[in-house]
Amino acid sequence: MAELSAPKVREGTAGHWYTIDGAPAYEVCKKDGTGKRPTTLRDARALGLLPSVTGVLGILDKPQLVMWKQKQAILAAREVAMAEGEDLDSWTDRVLAKAAEPVAEAADLGSRIHGAIETACAGGRWDQKALGPYVQPILNWILGKLAAGGKIVAQEDIVVNRTDGYAGRLDIAIKTSDRLVWFIDWKSRKTRPSASDREAFAPYPTQRLQLAAYAAIWANEMGLGWQAVRCANVMTSSTEPGRWCVAEHKDPEGAYGAFRAVLDIWRWNKAYDPRGRTH
Repeated sequence: MAELSAPKVREGTAGHWYTIDGAPAYEVCKKDGTGKRPTTLRDARALGLLPSVTGVLGILDKPQLVMWKQKQAILAAREVAMAEGEDLDSWTDRVLAKAAEPVAEAADLGSRIHGAIETACAGGRWDQKALGPYVQPILNWILGKLAAGGKIVAQEDIVVNRTDGYAGRLDIAIKTSDRLVWFIDWKSRKTRPSASDREAFAPYPTQRLQLAAYAAIWANEMGLGWQAVRCANVMTSSTEPGRWCVAEHKDPEGAYGAFRAVLDIWRWNKAYDPRGRTH
């Protein structure tokens, strides 16, 4: 088998649309020349853009996330008293704003942890004092994967599947000394001490589908084969510093088949199929 190398990529941040060359297309210029605006489905049709993996998976229900947000709203309603003479709409807006605070806080810490791991893997400096308990155990695990000739073959890269017509940004891919390639996505999650690792860090179905979609670019288009693929979410607890888990996904090839089914539904739902415009 030929030596594995990363596919041609472009740097960028997560978004909904990409060009066939892997360039982010999150915004387009306004017609009046006053700046840019977010890219729409109409723009994508006109420009032949590819949807992101997360954009495709956005059509699926996420019951765990919905339930968590509902709980936050209920808790916020208990804390936010209705002012004298306040109308229901105004009070509801204040409750929803209060409920969004934990979401923003969790996202901020998760982004900081993710950024620190990314920076450390690239050899940069990161806030070890504040984030060390969250990040260092994961870095030690990565070093183990890199031992005896392992190497990082992609990191924060935008990858493109022209055959099926989608793109997305992969957190990291590591080729180990036994010639396995691990496709990894960093995640943080609130946990409870009473919950087992299996319960606290169980991957969501969309996380399995997301990594399988990225891995397919190597397994199918680059000829690596699914037998050499491993997919995992490496998760760290945002509420119990130092607690973390490698949640390896079973049957990534099967998960990719499921992702393609979702992709078919996405194309039908959006009445847009970029295939045929990708060569």
